[in-house]
Amino acid sequence: MTDTSRLEQPDDRIKPDPRRGAPAAVDPARADAAFAGADFMELPLGSRIHATARQALSSMHEASGELAEAMVAVQGDGVIGGDGKRSGDWRLTPGGKLRAFSGDEPALADAAESRFKSIAEKVDKSLADLGEVEELLTGSISKKLRDARSETPSGVALAGEIRRHLLGMEPGKRTQFLAKRIAEGDLQTVSAVLDVPGYLAGLDDQAREVVHGLAAKQFAAGESAALDGARRASEMIRSGGTVFVERWRASTSQLGPGKRDRAAKIEKVRGGGAA
Repeated sequence: MTDTSRLEQPDDRIKPDPRRGAPAAVDPARADAAFAGADFMELPLGSRIHATARQALSSMHEASGELAEAMVAVQGDGVIGGDGKRSGDWRLTPGGKLRAFSGDEPALADAAESRFKSIAEKVDKSLADLGEVEELLTGSISKKLRDARSETPSGVALAGEIRRHLLGMEPGKRTQFLAKRIAEGDLQTVSAVLDVPGYLAGLDDQAREVVHGLAAKQFAAGESAALDGARRASEMIRSGGTVFVERWRASTSQLGPGKRDRAAKIEKVRGGGAA
């Protein structure tokens, strides 16, 4: 006999709202708001960043909504009469809730598992694509921060003098000096500092990173903004993906084991527990 003591509402069946089935974290409109009007969209890689982020979010958003609608569709026909008696197939969910069982839950669990794997592959590909974009932009920025004269004999000699000048300065004044040179468009000084390990110019890793960031914004503004955009797009997908996985798992855990899981358990019994 089914235990009905845990029934909290007159009809405690799970009723996901399809409109809420897709979390805001995977709404593709987030990508539109973040990148559609960005200056770097004029670059060849700009539209790729936007499109990649939007595609990943859209795939999760669409699947979430469809799962919510399917969850509603497979609800059973159990009925609670005016006398409080229940008719139909009522069972406890893995979460301990009493709900009507339609018999279609295992099929939906199987379909959800397959769809989840497909979405995971798409998201992984999107993140890989954005990683490739980051590499291309990083290379483009590095080229723009390298002075054309740096490989000439006179350029090499001057670069050495620039680094010796920095080493002779007080440590706290080196970054300030370089920031001023960057603002004045002195690419030769920037190149002399960034073409070598930071310690040769008296800079620690943090100071060198600050100088590189300032120089990138000055001499490769579009690529620098696009690189930041690519990183934000990746983070947007990852954070959205975390919410998507949590919501998806919470929903499908209510369905019970799918057909393949049940078949595996049956075969295990048939084989006497042999692997």
